[in-house]
Amino acid sequence: MVAAGTGLLLLCLVTGADVAPDAAREVFDSPILIPSFLLLAVLAGLAGWQAPRMGFLYGPLAAAPFLVHFVVGVIRNRGDQGLWPIGLIYLIGLTVLPVAAALTTSLIARTRH
Repeated sequence: MVAAGTGLLLLCLVTGADVAPDAAREVFDSPILIPSFLLLAVLAGLAGWQAPRMGFLYGPLAAAPFLVHFVVGVIRNRGDQGLWPIGLIYLIGLTVLPVAAALTTSLIARTRH
């Protein structure tokens, strides 16, 4: 799960648009950010189905590389831009997708066993 999240994070970093010549590429500028989280939701849902006792934990685990990259970026830049709370809210909103998928499938799998 973490490997898939890391791979998608790197793909988002590569496909992110150049905002300024001296600025680093941003995950939020990638056109595949939302499809990446949709794919993570599918993977988290499958993991929740296969191991329902872990339940919703697969959701945050899938999104962890994105969240760690974001937090490290904020700490490294010391929040200079001042827009980091918006990015954090956006990432938390996207993290809801894999969490909901893992929780839903694990609850369904629990009732069937």
